[in-house]
Amino acid sequence: MTSDNQQRAVQFLATVSSIYTKNFLSDPMFKNQFFSEEQALICFLKAYAYARQGAAPAYPKIAVKCIERMFQQREKNVSNVSTISEAELAWKEYEKIAVLDFSLVNNKKKVKINQTRNPLNNDGGILSRMASKSVTNIAIFVRDSIKSGNTKEAYNFIKSVRGVGEKISSFYLRDIAWLAKIDETKISDIHLLQPMDTWLEQAIHILEPNTSTKLEEKQTKIVEMCIKAHVSSCEFNQGAWFFGSQIAKEFDTFKKAVNNIGKAQNLLEQHLEEKEKYVEDLKQILTCLHENRQCIL
Repeated sequence: MTSDNQQRAVQFLATVSSIYTKNFLSDPMFKNQFFSEEQALICFLKAYAYARQGAAPAYPKIAVKCIERMFQQREKNVSNVSTISEAELAWKEYEKIAVLDFSLVNNKKKVKINQTRNPLNNDGGILSRMASKSVTNIAIFVRDSIKSGNTKEAYNFIKSVRGVGEKISSFYLRDIAWLAKIDETKISDIHLLQPMDTWLEQAIHILEPNTSTKLEEKQTKIVEMCIKAHVSSCEFNQGAWFFGSQIAKEFDTFKKAVNNIGKAQNLLEQHLEEKEKYVEDLKQILTCLHENRQCIL
């Protein structure tokens, strides 16, 4: 791929990020997390901490219930500091909720809480890690660390949470930096804001096939390409993931679209038609319901 074609492809994928941010970062909790310790924890647990492949959908739901109950208890005790004992109580609550609210009653199937990789486990989970570092608001801590040139400290802190690895740590830092509108030219170790999943791996393979297989070198190469193309590396990462996972959906299609803007346009038009059909079907069903008649699509 020529340098000009590469820059056009990078710019295109960065542009797609607007769809990602409007669809995945539109929930009020993403903005509210910078003003509320409770919302910051809920946002981290609901949208990031359990995002690893294979995690049960019930896990973040249980975690959110625990945090809500924990803050209700804080109001009674007039306290706002995470403690080790609080982390222990939250983990006991997690186990209790899993049994009472998420286990199947009839066949007595118990939810497996995967304590060895559960981010709310009191041993190395998010609450105990916050207590050990005297962190009150996780979003503010990460935001301010990035702003002050301590990106690596923020990254290592998130990665140290039980069950949270390199990809989720970079995923969280990337979105915090974008939401906080931090100037990327002033972010140290900015490659740490590049979560590498299958779609980013494919993107780098298409755009720079000779890149090393080492994680940091791939992340750094993406940042370098984005600097040359004059786009945000965070937005490129968001856009590449969205276009690959939600629109192209398989490698050959993704590759053809990245290599040919005309094919990318066709894919976007097809995606739009599908969404328009989906919306029309929803409207038809609602009309039927309002008119109290059977719907035949």
